Amino acid sequence: MQDTAIAAIGRLQLKQMGDLEPVDLYIQNMYPGREYDMILIVFELSKNNHKWECDFKNIDIEKVSAESNYKKYAYRKKRGSGGDVTFTTKNGPRKDNKKLKTLRNKQFVRLIQKLKKSNLTEELEIFSAINNAFLDNYDRIEEEYLQNVEVYEKSKKLSGVTFCFEKDNERLYLKDFEINKQIIIENGTVGKYKQADGIESKANNKICSITGNIENEVWGLAFPFTYSTVDKKGFISGFFNKANNWKNYPISEKTTIELEYGKKYIEQYLNSDFYYYKYLMIPRPFIQTDDHTLSNILKFLSKLTAEAGKERKER
Repeated sequence: MQDTAIAAIGRLQLKQMGDLEPVDLYIQNMYPGREYDMILIVFELSKNNHKWECDFKNIDIEKVSAESNYKKYAYRKKRGSGGDVTFTTKNGPRKDNKKLKTLRNKQFVRLIQKLKKSNLTEELEIFSAINNAFLDNYDRIEEEYLQNVEVYEKSKKLSGVTFCFEKDNERLYLKDFEINKQIIIENGTVGKYKQADGIESKANNKICSITGNIENEVWGLAFPFTYSTVDKKGFISGFFNKANNWKNYPISEKTTIELEYGKKYIEQYLNSDFYYYKYLMIPRPFIQTDDHTLSNILKFLSKLTAEAGKERKER
């Protein structure tokens, strides 16, 4: 079963990265294993008479490191329309210009509403000020942003867009705000057992399909890759009842985290393509209990995929 191997890879990564924050497990690399730039919409934050104020400064560009610095942008893909989980998103075609409109019309509204229901009063004031600055300068921001998008379109170089904030000569990113951490963790965990329609698939004191042990709670939507579709009746067993999907694929919360991180490693270091067909390399699960052997195999396979990618670029 390949998910046993994915979980073993994730478990090994977690052991080797003991200083991770919980949110780091759910932040995704926008383009795993690829070089890309991030278009930053930069705002200046300041306090005046104990009140937060915000001004649009400029558009800036940062190169994204696949190793570490992608986490500060707090990117996580969201299924369906309405934008990704946070403000950070991939750039689309210049002619569509859906990205900024989605930020303006949907994502800021959702974020402000969520902050009003939280106890993060200072962040509510900060993002309210940012929203006002974004709306007041929207035409200018849109013009400068689309000019940059056009450059990346012509060069066919990968890019994304996010917000960046300067305060007291220091740069802050989305990950520096508690509300974004909460949103990412919530999206990363709730979606493993609950769908958008509110139906939950989980059970207590059942056997996890990965560990083979009885766990306090198992979830039914925690598969790392999309093996089946549970939003269409014809694809659901258990008399077409979504809530019973945990019977098909029970996974514990701890294993879900291991699968999440194993998937991230595979997508970043063990991916390649053959005649435009992308594929992932996953070691056989019989080596799962041997960390040393697994680590050596991962290094070997990662080196192979990196060399293959380099050869394709040189052709």
